[in-house]
Amino acid sequence: MGKVLVIKMSALGDVVRTTPHIEAVARHHEGDSVFLLTERLHAGLFAQHPKISTKIIDRSRLFGPESKRGVSAWIGAESFDAIYDFQGNRTSRDLVKRSGARLTVGPHPGSVYMRHPPRGYSYTDDFLVNFIDFMDHILAAGGIGPAEPLTFFHVSEAEARAVKEFRKEKGLSEGSYALIHAGSAADFPSKRWPLESFRALSGKIEAAGLRAVFMGGPDDREISAELAKSAGIDATALFPPIGVYELAKTARFAVTADSGPMYLSAAAGIPVFAFFGPTSGIRAHAQGQAGRVLGNPVPCGPCFRKRCPKKFGHACLDGISPEAVFAKIKSEGLLQAKSV
Repeated sequence: MGKVLVIKMSALGDVVRTTPHIEAVARHHEGDSVFLLTERLHAGLFAQHPKISTKIIDRSRLFGPESKRGVSAWIGAESFDAIYDFQGNRTSRDLVKRSGARLTVGPHPGSVYMRHPPRGYSYTDDFLVNFIDFMDHILAAGGIGPAEPLTFFHVSEAEARAVKEFRKEKGLSEGSYALIHAGSAADFPSKRWPLESFRALSGKIEAAGLRAVFMGGPDDREISAELAKSAGIDATALFPPIGVYELAKTARFAVTADSGPMYLSAAAGIPVFAFFGPTSGIRAHAQGQAGRVLGNPVPCGPCFRKRCPKKFGHACLDGISPEAVFAKIKSEGLLQAKSV
């Protein structure tokens, strides 16, 4: 039995959309011990996985077993046969470099990885490759076929029960509600569609007979609470990521920013309408959701700026009307009553 390490530390959305590729590595190394190095927030997504063990890294720590130094010592002691680095940042490259692994596979050309795609992932206009496809390029470099197109997480009985009880308390039967993520990471406000636009859309969804359920993490509490004053149910930060995934499985559809909840909702198998303004819908749309990208083409986008300069007026997202989004959802028949 050999030992294999997969590295994917952050961010939440990136971990979710890399999960099929992590699964592909585990299948390829059937019979080997497979470990995933990730952050604590994301480890819960794999806590019930029958074939993958998680190892936590906390890059804010200087000392201890979860610090970079401690993780590096652990990797060296484990003597891994192969390492697949789907992160490719400075931290992961340093860990790979010091690992002593017999095989190292990663995203960037260079001396750190023994195998890698011909070119690294880029934000230049001449390399419009979806992130998921690029992860397949890394697999190919390691001699593994493309990942299967679906993401699946193992949910514990306790986590499933917590979501079921919440749905019962709020009267949320299967298909009777839409998930809405109106926020973004606190340091990336340019990803947000205007609050008033979300308020108007939520009202339209509720008027059509569905409940609007607001979701997200701690950074989204204030936005969701404000929206819930007008309509809908606030479920923000009530569940860990695996719980959001479980809640999404019985939703009719989701409307989100380019975010972790977008990928969790797509992994749950529901339609996801996602706003892309400062970021690229081509590169970052969730699996199977390319036709539901919501954007407003502007000369300055995608700019990848975390804050929009005032002179541009955030036209990439502010220029999208609630009526247009509602019409897009309606065109897919998602606002019609489901037959019993």
